[in-house]
Amino acid sequence: MVPLSGHVGPVDPAPVLFGVDTRKRDATASAAVLEALTPFFEDGVFQAPVIDRAIPLSEGCSAYVQVARGEARGRLVLTP
Repeated sequence: MVPLSGHVGPVDPAPVLFGVDTRKRDATASAAVLEALTPFFEDGVFQAPVIDRAIPLSEGCSAYVQVARGEARGRLVLTP
């Protein structure tokens, strides 16, 4: 178990999925979250998700179909 600054209770370093809704935080609050998480990524406790590929937003429907069919080997990132 790894203590996470500002978190109540330990964090199990086994595969963890977490997210931050940046729409509910201003830039300063989002930066503070990223700053608190950075050491865990640098030390290998947390690993960033694998990015399969970037797909233009105009092909977003195709991206959802690929995910639904299990064709994506990682995250698909929609780009403007």
